[in-house]
Amino acid sequence: YQTVWTRGPFEEAIASEDPDTPLEDQVASAIDELKAMGYTHLYLQLSMLDRWTRSGWLAAELQPPYINAILRQRPDVRRFGDQAVLIEL
Repeated sequence: YQTVWTRGPFEEAIASEDPDTPLEDQVASAIDELKAMGYTHLYLQLSMLDRWTRSGWLAAELQPPYINAILRQRPDVRRFGDQAVLIEL
């Protein structure tokens, strides 16, 4: 759980990665970190991320390239239209 004003576990995991590492590897490592902490799923509220992008509030670690890398690497458990997606880690 996070808001635009707080840094959540996924953001922290991405931020701890070496920025010179390929993005796909950064995301894979961040997912492994979350799994090691006991997380089993990641809920992405895509409509909120889009809103934060338009307002200029979206954190660097949640920019579309990172979100798209997650979506490529992990299976969907459930999609909520084009608004949100639940990912199994």
